[in-house]
Amino acid sequence: MSPSLRGPRRRLSLLLFLALPLLGVRCPELQDLGLVPVAEGLELPVYVTAPWGDPRLFVVEQRGRIRVVDPVSGEVGATFLDIRNLVSQLEGWGLWSVAFPPDYAETGHFYVYYQQGTDSVLSRFVAPDPAADVADPASRFELIRVQMGGTEAPGGGLQFGPDGMLYVGVGEGGYSTTGTGSAQLVRRARGKILRVDVSGGPRDPYSIPPDNPFASSSVALGEIWALGVHDPVRMDFDLTTGDLWVADRGRTAREEIHVLPAGFGGLNLGWPIHEGTLCMRTVSGLPCETPETANLFSFPVHEYEHGESCRVVGAFLLPNPGATTWLERPFLFADACSDHLFVLALGQSWDLSALGEDVTALSGVAAVSRDGFGQPYLVNRGNGRLLWLRLGPDGDGDGVLDAADNCPAAQNRDQLDSDGDGEGDSCDDGGGEY
Repeated sequence: MSPSLRGPRRRLSLLLFLALPLLGVRCPELQDLGLVPVAEGLELPVYVTAPWGDPRLFVVEQRGRIRVVDPVSGEVGATFLDIRNLVSQLEGWGLWSVAFPPDYAETGHFYVYYQQGTDSVLSRFVAPDPAADVADPASRFELIRVQMGGTEAPGGGLQFGPDGMLYVGVGEGGYSTTGTGSAQLVRRARGKILRVDVSGGPRDPYSIPPDNPFASSSVALGEIWALGVHDPVRMDFDLTTGDLWVADRGRTAREEIHVLPAGFGGLNLGWPIHEGTLCMRTVSGLPCETPETANLFSFPVHEYEHGESCRVVGAFLLPNPGATTWLERPFLFADACSDHLFVLALGQSWDLSALGEDVTALSGVAAVSRDGFGQPYLVNRGNGRLLWLRLGPDGDGDGVLDAADNCPAAQNRDQLDSDGDGEGDSCDDGGGEY
C-alpha cells in the first residue's frame, strides 16, 4: 500500500479519536470489575495465555519455562516447556511469549519467541498429546532468527490473527544514534511486525502471505506487515473487526498504543523519526510530520510519558457488544513499573488501580492478556503473582469478587445459563456475555 493511502486514513482516525471526548462520552460501567488473585510463586512471569477453549492457563516465565496453572485451584502444576538451556539470561532478555494456533488441539504445534545470545528467535514446538501438560523440548524447529545488534528492545508480541496468520513483534534491539535506523529499513526484520503463514507441513518453516505489503518485493522482506516500531512488547486482536492493537514501548519519551486496521499492511509507525507524536530525528531524509499533516506515518491513538525502565504492557480489548468500530472497543493496559491499570475508550483513559486493595498487586505487571475463553489476566513479574480481572458481578453475593463467583459446571470463566431459560442456574450468570 502506498504512503499516500496510509497517511490520510490514519490522520482521519486520529482526529476522530481526539474529538470524541467532546461528545459527552462517559466511562464504561466499571463497578463490577475486580482483581482476583489466582496463583503465586511463579518465577519472573511475563505472559499468560491458553489455546482457545482450553481451561488451563499457560504462564511464560522469563528465564525459559512455561508453567501450567489451574485457574480455579490456583495450583501451579507441570512445567509444560523448559528451554532455559536455550534462552539468554542477559538482563532484559528471555522467553517472552507463546502462541497457540487455532488447530492446536489437533496438531499440538505452538510457537514461542525468545532471545538466544543476542538474537531473537521464533521457534515451533510440539506437544505430542495436546491435552496433556507436557510438550517435547526436543521438537524445536526454528523458523526465524533475527540478529538484534544489542539488548535494548527485544519485542515479544506474538499473536495469531483472525485470518489464521502469525504476527510477530520484533524489537529494534540495539539503538543507533546515527545512520538510517534499522526500524525504517525494509530489508531488516528489526523494529518490525512480521506476518507469516505457518499452516504448512511439519517440516515447513512458513510461507509469506501473498497479501503482505512486500510479498513480491525484491528489495524488502516479504514477512514485514508493519515497520517503525521500537519495542512491540504486546499485541491483541479485536476479534470482531480484525484490527490489531500494539503496545510499543518507547525509548526515552513516550509509551505508545497503536491500532492497525484490519487488512492495512505496510503502515509505518514512525520510530526512530517519531516517538509517539514527538519529533526525534530525521532518518534517510524522511522528515518529521504532525498528526494533522501525516502522509508517511501512522501515529498512536494513545501515548503517555515514558518513565525510567518502564514499558506499556497492554493488549486486552474489553467487551462492548454495541461497538461498531475500533474506536468503541475499550483497551486495557498497564505499565510495568507503576501500580496503575488503565482502560482506554473513546479517547479517554480511566485509572483502575483502586481495584487492587494491595497496591503491590499491580506493581510490576508484565502482561495483560487473555485465557482460552477471552477472560483477562495479569501477571506480575516482580512478585510472581497471577491475577484474574473479573469483568462481571459478585455471582454468589458474598461481597467478594473471587473464584467462588464462577459457575462450577461452566466450561468458561463466566456465569452460564445452562438451560437457556434466561436465568442463572447453579449461580447467577451476571446477565451478559464477555
